[in-house]
Amino acid sequence: ILLSRRGELSRKNSIIWLDTRSKEMLQDLISREIDKLVYKTSGLKLDTSAQLMHLLWIRENEPDILRKTSRLLGCKDYIRYKLTDRMCTDYTEACATGLFDIKRANWSEDICDLIGIPIDILPEVKGSWEIAGYITRKASKETGLPPGIPVAVGAGDVYSTALGAGLLEPRKACIIVGTAGIYLIASDKPIWDKNERFSVSFHAVPELWILDTCQMTAGAALEWFVSQFCSDEKAEAERRGKTVYEILDEKASKSPPGSAGVVFLPFLQGERSPFNNPNAKGVLYGLNLQTKKENVIRSILEGVGFAVRDNLEVFKECEIEPKEVILSGGASKSELWCQIIADIIGYNISIPAVKECGLIGAIINAGVAAGVFKDQAEAAREMIKTEKKFTPLKDNIRLYTDYFRIYRNIYKNLMEIFNLSSTNCDKTIK
Repeated sequence: ILLSRRGELSRKNSIIWLDTRSKEMLQDLISREIDKLVYKTSGLKLDTSAQLMHLLWIRENEPDILRKTSRLLGCKDYIRYKLTDRMCTDYTEACATGLFDIKRANWSEDICDLIGIPIDILPEVKGSWEIAGYITRKASKETGLPPGIPVAVGAGDVYSTALGAGLLEPRKACIIVGTAGIYLIASDKPIWDKNERFSVSFHAVPELWILDTCQMTAGAALEWFVSQFCSDEKAEAERRGKTVYEILDEKASKSPPGSAGVVFLPFLQGERSPFNNPNAKGVLYGLNLQTKKENVIRSILEGVGFAVRDNLEVFKECEIEPKEVILSGGASKSELWCQIIADIIGYNISIPAVKECGLIGAIINAGVAAGVFKDQAEAAREMIKTEKKFTPLKDNIRLYTDYFRIYRNIYKNLMEIFNLSSTNCDKTIK
């Protein structure tokens, strides 16, 4: 969110992380190896979702917007500003911009100068567990909240979810299958990948770091399928008093593991991990005259599961082996999907009792800031509980290992076609 000196919006519509309009600029930065500098300095694996890329696009295409901008804030930071009249961000949000120097714990003059972004628009950075300010009288009148209530700085959604899932020890991993797929491992030190396949950032907890990879679309793939092809299932769900996703689970459970040979690539908005290609496309492979809808539904659940494994393999190849895996996000509400993911990755999976782990993480840091808890560990012991665990089935592990190889081979062999088809589509659109 870009603000003027008067605290008003400089740009009416924000550019969100799913936007890939800067993909040509990204390729230019990669060709000049600026992405390597960004990774070395900020820890961020550069892709089109980074605020650095959004600002670069605005600088090139809407320079007047950038000239009248006095401050850059994240979504939560803007809401907090309206509550407290104080502008700041936290270390987790700063790391996600690509403009932060994680070794110095401050904004990077080198990157800002190189990209042409004025460093003075970047806000003060504080710990997620600190107090940012207090409810103002104006905010009190608008919200009904009493004036003077302390407001914590808070963390970015991913890191708050990691905290709320219980990532308070090194090598604990959290899989977040929401709109996107986010894969996190806690570490007691920053670790860089020589191949730049995962990002490294501060955690929402002191003296801990987060290593993460980010898949572009995960649950969004299933949402897309529901919106386009599931009018019958929606009607059935309404008739039976269930959600459409419960109906889909019932149908997918009728399909055998492996979806009768159907393999789904969930690249519906390009992909950023474990490979970075904004031109990647979604694919349904293996359709034939015997393919049923239930096979396709299950293939989507499995395709996201294969992407989960593909991202976890990045950590394993760097000898960072998870000692515990926690699943959060919308997928954690589906027992079928939980079991599929456990079978594909070959790890036991724990499901938190409260599915909205990001909410729990926010409460924990608010409690620490207000002095209710001594630290995040004390709060976690009191607030975080496990609801259920899923153990991978041996037969399915073997089956899915074979299908995982097929999944990888399909997208590796389609890379050139992805890029070619994207170029032709762009010409057609223009």
